[in-house]
Amino acid sequence: MRKLTISVLSLALLPGLAVGLVQAGSSAMSAINWQVLAGGGQPAAGSGVSLNGTFGQPVVGPAAGGQVDIGAGYWYGTGRSATIYLPIVLGNFVAMPDLRVDSLVATTHQVTLVIRNAGSAPVPDDFWVDVYFNPTPAPPPLNRTWQSIAPYGADWGVIQSLAPGESLTLTVGGPYYAGGSGSFPAGAPVYATVDSINYATTYGNVQESNEANNVFGPVVSTAGLGAVTSQVKPVSLEGLPER
Repeated sequence: MRKLTISVLSLALLPGLAVGLVQAGSSAMSAINWQVLAGGGQPAAGSGVSLNGTFGQPVVGPAAGGQVDIGAGYWYGTGRSATIYLPIVLGNFVAMPDLRVDSLVATTHQVTLVIRNAGSAPVPDDFWVDVYFNPTPAPPPLNRTWQSIAPYGADWGVIQSLAPGESLTLTVGGPYYAGGSGSFPAGAPVYATVDSINYATTYGNVQESNEANNVFGPVVSTAGLGAVTSQVKPVSLEGLPER
């Protein structure tokens, strides 16, 4: 059997450019039919420093069937994959407010509720908030004041614009409190409705992106110490719908 000796020579033509030559036997010379504009390097680490380098070099080589495979990159051919996240594209999107009640606590002497604008635009109009103790019907429908369907309750006329994500805490005797019962019972189912009244519309006084989340409850009222705060804050009715 004839022994075939193959050796590889590298000719530096340009920095990082090498053409490989093959010597077969003692005299036959032929060029390897691929070339690499090389760059990059192996990982290096030491003294707490880690270094990886690369250069976006073209890599050209033969493929089956006479085709030419063109790739690039130091890690070409390793089968790496990447995930691309595209932005959300919404058609006909309109920014709107979305009023909702986040929490409600009711005792025999105090009512505390937190409302929030969960929408994408500021609240442009003033609005009413009603709290109902044991209402009929329940949950309370739109355009029914607490006085019309519940034996006990309270209401607030909010004349403050809420920015997207902004919250507001309402209490008996606090800002925007307009009036309520002289006492509250314990053990009653309690509901709250934000943007509760505007008899001229089917959505209240604020048009929202979601009109289905304006009612909160029921929660059960509990016994509390002291008497109901009777102080009523003056509320301007100029921008509020009639009750």
